[in-house]
Amino acid sequence: MTAPARSFGASPRTAQLLLDSNLFLLLAIGSYDTGLIHTFKRVSDYSVADYRILQHFASGFRDITVTPHVLTEVSNLANSLQPHVKARWFDHLSRKIAEVEERHIPAEEAAVTPEFRVFGLTDAALCSLANIVIVATADERLCSHLQRRGLQAIGFNEIRAHYRQHTI
Repeated sequence: MTAPARSFGASPRTAQLLLDSNLFLLLAIGSYDTGLIHTFKRVSDYSVADYRILQHFASGFRDITVTPHVLTEVSNLANSLQPHVKARWFDHLSRKIAEVEERHIPAEEAAVTPEFRVFGLTDAALCSLANIVIVATADERLCSHLQRRGLQAIGFNEIRAHYRQHTI
């Protein structure tokens, strides 16, 4: 495990990083074409530097983990890519999916959690896994909720601030 992962409290037991939809989309888009980060509206709030920070941070974990709910959101968000980019990007996404571990939380289980009413299905599934992985999220409200529950969660703003202080 690399220093970035250790600096956020990762241990061999929790060396899996669970990404939310926004961060997995940023990782996938950036690994396909960093130029899309500035032009694709779904990730345009991020910079190429943010992508590189996320990429470096994620490399410190044994596995990158996602849920089927995250993959569905990423696929749906990517449907708004320009037609001349979309087909090749979806080929790239299929390769990225093969590189990550997919953890399934049935919708029926996630829907009966208290988090479902507050955060919706995708984030309720993330919360259901937060006791066995470290959750990285762009949603500060979700991150705070998980941290209040004593679970390991890291907001992207915290990751970004750490890297800006400790330049890659």
